[in-house]
Amino acid sequence: MDEFNESLPAQYLFDYVTKYIQGSREKFRRLLDICKDVAGPDMYIDNILSDLEGMDMLLNTENISQWMETAARIQFTDLSRKRGNGVDPDMKELVRNSRTKYRDSFRKLRDRLCSMSVEEYLRELSANGAPLRMLITLASEYIDAVDAANECGCEGWIGTGSQAEYGRFEGKLNAQVPAFPENGYGIAKLCAGQMTRIACSQYGMRHVWTRILSIYGPYDGEKTMVMSTIAALLDGRIPDCTRGEQEWDYLYSDDAGRALMLLGQSGHDGKIYCIGSGRTRPLREYIEDIRDAVNPDAQINFGAVDYAPKQVFYLCADISDLHDDTGFEPSTAFADGIKDTINYLKSEKINEKN
Repeated sequence: MDEFNESLPAQYLFDYVTKYIQGSREKFRRLLDICKDVAGPDMYIDNILSDLEGMDMLLNTENISQWMETAARIQFTDLSRKRGNGVDPDMKELVRNSRTKYRDSFRKLRDRLCSMSVEEYLRELSANGAPLRMLITLASEYIDAVDAANECGCEGWIGTGSQAEYGRFEGKLNAQVPAFPENGYGIAKLCAGQMTRIACSQYGMRHVWTRILSIYGPYDGEKTMVMSTIAALLDGRIPDCTRGEQEWDYLYSDDAGRALMLLGQSGHDGKIYCIGSGRTRPLREYIEDIRDAVNPDAQINFGAVDYAPKQVFYLCADISDLHDDTGFEPSTAFADGIKDTINYLKSEKINEKN
C-alpha cells in the first residue's frame, strides 16, 4: 500500500482529487450562502451542510488510498421536498441543479477510482506514469476552464491542442488525419480534447478544438528554434543547426490569436481545426531570415547538428476548414513577424541588465 501511495502518479492523482474537492467545497459554500438568503431555499441547508461535512472528511485524508476509503463511505441525503414560503424559484433551481451535478460527477469519479485493486493500479501507474501525470495536470486545467466558461454563461468553448496529437506524419495535417501521439504531451492533449468535448456537451456549450502547429513571436519559449537562434545571434554566438532541409510551417502569434478569435465567433461545434500558415518553406530559409534581420554578416553552422533518428521533414497545416468557416488568412510575413520578435527579445535583455 505504501508503494502505491508513494508512487509519483498516485501523488498526482491525489493532488487532482484534492483540488477537485477543494473547488467543489468553495462552490458549496456559495450555495450555502444562497440557501441562507432571505429568499433562498433554506429547506436545503441541512443537505448542503451534510455535503460539506463529507468534503471536509475527504480533505482530511493524507493519500489516495485514504481518499478512496473515505469516498466509499460518502452518502448523499435526499433533498428536502418542502416548498418553503417566499423562496425564489430560480435560487431553488440553482441549488438543486448544482447539487445534483456535483453528486453525479463525484459518484462517477469515486466509482472509477474504487473499481480497481491496488495491484491493478500499481501495474497501470508503472506502465503509464509520465503520460498519466501530464494527463491529470492538463485534464484538471482544461476541465476547470470549461467549468469557468459555463459559470460565465459562455455559449462556446475553444481548446488549444497540439500537432503532437498526430505523432509522426509527413503531409498536410487536418481533422481527418489519424491521431497517434507518441509522447505524454500528445497523449494528454488528445485526451483533453475528448474530455472537454464531453464536458461541453453536458453543459450544452459549443465545443471547438484546435491543433496548433509552430507558432513564433514575442513571449515564445527560450528553447524554441526561433528564440534560441535569435538569442545566439544577439549575443554574438554562432548558432549550430541541422542542414535545414525540413519543410516547415510557421505562423506569427498575432495571426494565431486572430484565428482563435474568429473560431470563437464562427467555429463549428464538434469540429477540429488545424492552425498554421498553410504554407511551408525549408527551415534553412527561416533561419537565414532571422540572421538577416539580426546581422546579415553573421555565420550559421548549418549541418553542425544531426537530424533526429525519426526526423519529420514535412509539417504543414491544412487550413481550408479554418478559412471556409471563418475567412481566416495569415497576414504577417515571417520577415515582418521576426523583426517584432527580435525587438521584443532585445527589450527583454535590456530589462535584465537594468
